[in-house]
Amino acid sequence: MVRDDAMPSVLEIGMRAVAVAFKMISDDYKPLVTFSVVNKRHQARAFPVNPRDETRRAM
Repeated sequence: MVRDDAMPSVLEIGMRAVAVAFKMISDDYKPLVTFSVVNKRHQARAFPVNPRDETRRAM
């Protein structure tokens, strides 16, 4: 689990490690990378269908 304010540094460190791993495969290996960030907030609504389902904590 990572605090919200720590996400930028975790992303930077993780991406650096991924880049090193790719370089170990080949200097020319540079695929696109997608990270998914998932939260555990039960009230979070990324894309509420109905406006009444929105919360102030929605993304």
